[in-house]
Amino acid sequence: MAIQGSIPVRFSDVFGHGAFASSVERVDDFDKSTRENKVQARDKATNELLWAVDVYDPDPSAKVKQVKIKIASAVQPVLPEPVPGLPLSPVEFIGLAVRPYVAQNGRLAYSFTAESVRAPQGPAKNAGQSAVAGKLQQ
Repeated sequence: MAIQGSIPVRFSDVFGHGAFASSVERVDDFDKSTRENKVQARDKATNELLWAVDVYDPDPSAKVKQVKIKIASAVQPVLPEPVPGLPLSPVEFIGLAVRPYVAQNGRLAYSFTAESVRAPQGPAKNAGQSAVAGKLQQ
């Protein structure tokens, strides 16, 4: 089979209404960590440190509103400035990929990775920001 591992996807195909992030945190390696000594996980392909970005999908029809997107990087990724008055930053992911898997409950689930995160680019930038800012401030 030609597909091995994660499947590259366009950001706009996954987050048609844009995306907002609240934080970036390190991903712990549960196999190597102990209660006293936490060890940060590393990407299996690049050996870079792994970080998880908490992401919110403003699409009203989305079944899952919050996901974590993992980024492999030597340094912690920095989120763009948040929307004024809100703790959320509009974001766009470069090199987004999805990996489907079967969850413990037997349902299909997805994990996401990206190469990097940045402020949204292009015409959808302002439309998504103002629509979400209006909804969240209500």
